[in-house]
Amino acid sequence: MKPRNTSCKAGIFDSKINQITNEYSEDAFVKVIDYFPDLILITTLGKGYCVEINQTFLKVTGYSRENVIGYPITLLDMGFTFEGYSQIQKSLKTQEHIHNLEIEFCLKTGEKRTGLLSVKLLEWQKKTYLLNIIRDITDRKQIEEELRHIAMHDPLTGLPNRAYFMQQLDYVRECQQYHTRYFSSILFLDLDGFKAINDNFGHDTGDKFLIEISQRLKSLLRWGDFIARLGGDEFVILLEDIKDFRCAARIANQVIAALKQPFILNGQQISCSVSIGISTISADTKSPEEVLRKADTAMYQAKAFGKSRYHIS
Repeated sequence: MKPRNTSCKAGIFDSKINQITNEYSEDAFVKVIDYFPDLILITTLGKGYCVEINQTFLKVTGYSRENVIGYPITLLDMGFTFEGYSQIQKSLKTQEHIHNLEIEFCLKTGEKRTGLLSVKLLEWQKKTYLLNIIRDITDRKQIEEELRHIAMHDPLTGLPNRAYFMQQLDYVRECQQYHTRYFSSILFLDLDGFKAINDNFGHDTGDKFLIEISQRLKSLLRWGDFIARLGGDEFVILLEDIKDFRCAARIANQVIAALKQPFILNGQQISCSVSIGISTISADTKSPEEVLRKADTAMYQAKAFGKSRYHIS
């Protein structure tokens, strides 16, 4: 469970519950919580037997009252374990409430949902219970994930973009400090003559060509290799856990050979070669930018030596 603690929101949470419990009779209280948009369960202390739920809980989960009332909350597939629920009760001895714990719960159909759980002690029917409120944030999380994907991927090819690649490269660089037996390398790819393709066939065909390039490159990768489009006609491939330069050189030769094979787009045969710069990531590498800069320089040296080849920095 992940806490999302916000004192302002916690204050609003407390005030709403206090208002309901203070202003309404016990019978009216049950009716009022039915109008809450969040899932509500009232449980006993200890093993957490369910004594009351609201209509939102029934509507969202698909359970009936008979499925829930009288059963421990830990037996429902609602993201609670006995140990976890016991820990929540221990925490409530030193704080007024538990606010916004991120949990995963299941509907009756087995579908998994994500929720924020808030728990507070409740004086009701002359006894002390636990008031559990679950806010379903599944749709919000999905939107956040979609926005994150858009921010980290190239809209044309669907490959990871520069920002995503630099994050991955920095992660590999940090890991490399602890694994000296193997090393990692990047291949910086720049298409030779791509501008002529755009000029001769149009930008729509050029875009289709880049998509075909990305698909062909992906087909060459080993499991665990990482490919990204930096922009324009520049791509990078991150190779992890390789024994020596010969492995990187072998993959570079495979890329060069694969891209030499013509592409058929709109009934027309289009060919293009690629120049590749190779640089390594070692325990001494100070930044991901350093690795990319060296590979970029090596790529331009490959072009200077006649294109359709690789150069190692």
